[in-house]
Amino acid sequence: MNEFGPAAACTSLEEVAKLVADHPESAKLQVQAALFGLSLVAGLAVGRTAYFHDTRHVLDAMAEAKAKIDSAAWHGMEVVRATAAVMLAVQQYVWENTVGCTEWPTPREVADIALNEATRYAAAVQQV
Repeated sequence: MNEFGPAAACTSLEEVAKLVADHPESAKLQVQAALFGLSLVAGLAVGRTAYFHDTRHVLDAMAEAKAKIDSAAWHGMEVVRATAAVMLAVQQYVWENTVGCTEWPTPREVADIALNEATRYAAAVQQV
């Protein structure tokens, strides 16, 4: 099984949120699902163009997903910490790599950062 556990079989944010909501007894499963959900949404938000608003669209989709996932977990701190860590990493990457009006990360780069950070965090959760 991979770092994301059973959540890796989910294909939508709705499935991830249901998995989180259905397992309040397992913080580990909820965190794995939350992390997978954010990376899933980031990947699904990537379009065909790479304008700044396309990059921002990935961030916005992730922020909306974070709120939905956190709510499904009843705002439990384990999930909130995990989703916040991924969001912070992605937002910081975009902030540090944007030169106003001329350069910014592509949507794919943002989604890749989300997946890398989620995988790193999930691997740490596996060790617990």
